[in-house]
Amino acid sequence: MATALLGLGSNLGDRAAALEKAVALLKAEPNIRVEAVSSFRQSQPAGGPEGQGEFLNAAARLETTLSPEELLARLLAIEHQIGRVREERWGPRVIDLDLLLYDLVERKTPTLELPHPRMCYRRFVLEPAAEIAGEMVWPVNGWSVATLRHNLDTSAKYIAISKSDVLTLRDELSRIELEVECQILWEPAKERLPPLDHLRRLSREIERSNWRTERIWRISDFWFDQLFVQFECLLASHPEAANTMCLWETVRREIVQPRLVIILEDPVHWWILANDSRPASVATEFVFEIKPGHSALHTEFYSRMRQFCRRADCPPALWLPAEDRERVEREVLAAMQAME
Repeated sequence: MATALLGLGSNLGDRAAALEKAVALLKAEPNIRVEAVSSFRQSQPAGGPEGQGEFLNAAARLETTLSPEELLARLLAIEHQIGRVREERWGPRVIDLDLLLYDLVERKTPTLELPHPRMCYRRFVLEPAAEIAGEMVWPVNGWSVATLRHNLDTSAKYIAISKSDVLTLRDELSRIELEVECQILWEPAKERLPPLDHLRRLSREIERSNWRTERIWRISDFWFDQLFVQFECLLASHPEAANTMCLWETVRREIVQPRLVIILEDPVHWWILANDSRPASVATEFVFEIKPGHSALHTEFYSRMRQFCRRADCPPALWLPAEDRERVEREVLAAMQAME
């Protein structure tokens, strides 16, 4: 049998009764054994339309012989039986049953994504989940549910955004800065700048050690670790590659790590490194140059990015399509609310 972790929520009608009915229906399923149910906890809505009522949330750990797809179908059927009507994303609902984890399965289809892509940073999910399934593992980087929960209290209130240089989020992030108390950290210009110099400039932006004790959120339109993936992808055969990687590792130990990374996957463009006309062996002449990336480089870069996100020292990451800028703005705001 497989072990599955569910998130339950309700913010319409008799919320406790809805959660209790969902648990009862789960227990009545012949191919499901409910092993544990957490206590019920209240939370503020994260994202969605304004004016919603508070949620009541819980988690349930199951043993099941159903496949992930079959289990999801049963959850949707239970939601329908209790009366859920899907009208708008993150809108009010009488019941919400999310399949968070299914053993260590990682799968992405049009109807199912495992593990749940947002469970890794949502406090209203992790608090009840850690109560009954703290040892279960989020398979992307190997952190346990308890570690993910602990990260919300010990990491800096900092979100890093990984994006290509041809994408600007100035309008979207400026609106966020007006809406909530936060500080936006803009990436220094890198055109015609040697990569090692740029690495040092980035580190100065995020080396403030007192962030962990401050209440204000920081959002950077760059991710320091993205530089490593770019170096690894494009500098492998360069004479200065080893020195560059060693410097990155050294500097990385001194900077503030984000609580969450939002990675915007651009299907068309991203920046690459390029040599100017002088000898490539001279490290200071290996400089940034903005230009379109071709499909092979794009595939290689994002493949390495996904591998990097599997490192045990990599913070949780949420992948989003870069072309929907309004969605990026909504996701950042919802993530800030969910991590409070």
